[in-house]
Amino acid sequence: MPLRALEISDQADARLWTDAWAIDPSTHEVHFLSAVGTPSAVRALQKALPSAGDLTIREGTRSIACHGRNWPAYQWRTGRLPSGAVHLLAVRPVRRPRLVIAPNEETLPQALFNALLDEHALMALPEWAPWLLQTLLNQNHATRLDGPTAAVLVTAEEAILDATIQNGLGVAAIAFPPEPATESA
Repeated sequence: MPLRALEISDQADARLWTDAWAIDPSTHEVHFLSAVGTPSAVRALQKALPSAGDLTIREGTRSIACHGRNWPAYQWRTGRLPSGAVHLLAVRPVRRPRLVIAPNEETLPQALFNALLDEHALMALPEWAPWLLQTLLNQNHATRLDGPTAAVLVTAEEAILDATIQNGLGVAAIAFPPEPATESA
């Protein structure tokens, strides 16, 4: 995956490179970001994010503006690379709604299921994970985040999650016990 340029508004010396981010398409707020740059550029990014700085991610000719209004403090992990550059992982702590990040689109339904099982003790089966993700997206209880990293922001609380599962069982959208996989000839 190619790296994209990341620039901090009003700071000419703060240019970094990123290959992982998740942006809420409705608010343009960044929830997850991985970036590599000089130590001074990484410090500038760390300073800009919590102080409502704006970011621009350049992807070829397309620019993605990320607005930092009212951002809470980020959780930071940094490490120095052999080249002297610094790698930064910034995750915006989200309690409600729940941020779910997966290695790719194929594993996103299972990552969502695992996150909801861990946090909400969701009464569901792993086989229902693809249906659950699509249902939450369709009902606007989850938002797929833009970026090269598979991510979703879940706004549904326990009562909504329970009602979604009960409704799915009631209309036979999901089965209990799960239907066995059929073998194709």
